[in-house]
Parts: sequence; structure tokens; C-alpha cells
Amino acid sequence: MNPRIITCDDLRKLTGQESDGRVANELRKDGIPFFQGKAGPWTTMELLTIAGKRKLGLPIDKEEEPQGVM
Repeated sequence: MNPRIITCDDLRKLTGQESDGRVANELRKDGIPFFQGKAGPWTTMELLTIAGKRKLGLPIDKEEEPQGVM
């Protein structure tokens, strides 16, 4: 498993939500880009980091900007 990928199971634990739909709603609410897979929503450490920086008002390097996401 790629350690940079945050699986739906990981997201359930982090958000405290049990259903895929509620996990996805939490991600949307927090501005975290995600992908919808067969096992539910998932994201990456990079996308989570960028969303956190945006929420805190921290600068984002051009190299960090996601390309073609959302």
C-alpha cells in the first residue's frame, strides 16, 4: 500500500464518520479534494496538506498545487 494514499478506512477513523457519504461530506466541508473509488472516498497526503495550508491561510508553492483535480 502506498503510504501517501489515505484510504476510506483511514478517513472514517479521522472524521469519526461511518458511511462513505458522510466521509465525503466532511471532506467537502473542509475543502479537501478526494476521489471516489469502489471502496469509498480516498485522498492523498499532498492534497490533505494543501487543503490544510489553505484553511490556515499559509502559502502554497506552485509545485504543490494540484493539477486537474476538482
